[in-house]
Amino acid sequence: YYSRLDNVTEWQNFFYDDVNSFSYVSLTGTNKEYYGLELGARIKVTSAFDVKLIGTISDAKIINNSKLAYMESIDGVMHGDMYGDPEDANSNYDRIYNKGMRDNGTPLTAASVGLSYHQSGWFLDLNCNYYDRIYLSYSPCYRYLTTLKNRQKAGEETFDANGNPVKKTISLSAFNTSTDNGVCVRKFDDPVNKTYCYRDIVLLNRSEIYLVAAEANLMAGNTSLFWSYLNAVRTRAGLAALTSIAAYDPQYAVPSTFGNITELDLLLDERARECYAEKTRFVDLRRTKQLVRYNLAFNSSVSNVNSMTGVDGEIKWLRPIPSAEMNNNNALTSSDQNPGYRSSSSAADSDDVKE
Repeated sequence: YYSRLDNVTEWQNFFYDDVNSFSYVSLTGTNKEYYGLELGARIKVTSAFDVKLIGTISDAKIINNSKLAYMESIDGVMHGDMYGDPEDANSNYDRIYNKGMRDNGTPLTAASVGLSYHQSGWFLDLNCNYYDRIYLSYSPCYRYLTTLKNRQKAGEETFDANGNPVKKTISLSAFNTSTDNGVCVRKFDDPVNKTYCYRDIVLLNRSEIYLVAAEANLMAGNTSLFWSYLNAVRTRAGLAALTSIAAYDPQYAVPSTFGNITELDLLLDERARECYAEKTRFVDLRRTKQLVRYNLAFNSSVSNVNSMTGVDGEIKWLRPIPSAEMNNNNALTSSDQNPGYRSSSSAADSDDVKE
């Protein structure tokens, strides 16, 4: 089937949080297309048993950009295609890019399988339904020209002539400037909505629980359970299961001073991949007593063990107690500071520690 609607007019009233105002929107001159394929079949298996198959795949979308007129309650001023000068950034001119937006609420892909058994007064009917591509209604204010320009100016996204986001490439120096020479990790962000993310904050991953169990069994000498828990994480990630350390390829250069790769190293590698940017690495290396070994092998700032030793002669196994905490707690003295961060093994006065 194919249907088309021309010159559709739609009104929307809603509270626009970004400007703290009620918004009254008129969209006119909208053209819409509805088309798809529907199939159905009833298969008589026996005189008492039927199989029913029904399916549809369709589309329902806007095929042009509508004419826009809107007013915000905070000022009562009209904006849109017919208001102001397109060349004047300070005028009331605006337009909407809603071409390609789809109708909401109705599944555009659906399938149903039904089994029906009727015999001697007994009835048994089973149905299984599948629905996909159910779109939410779009918010017109996020498709305004002014909104897209503001987002582009803020560096959030870049848009083409039809208002669709496009991939942008920036230089390394520009990236470092925008991130203060750091790296922005968005592993838990919504991959679709990159402006606003309403996903829950991840505190603990299921894969981390498996790796905790793997580590506990490794330390306890239960190697079969170690491999079982570790491989559950690897196979979920699409990697091959391992049965021995000899089959593991670390895929990074291993210095000769590091020694042979062990099951513990494999475990730490998997934790590094699963818990990337979750601030667990220091604790992982310290807990497993690998902090010095790994820093000597892979940290270019550490040339020897003295690089990790404080003036008190102790290795910095712990983080220092912050100076603010030392200053604000009269019960703490310099000797209470963690090893590696005391001014000397005999504990100097607190002023030296705070410095």
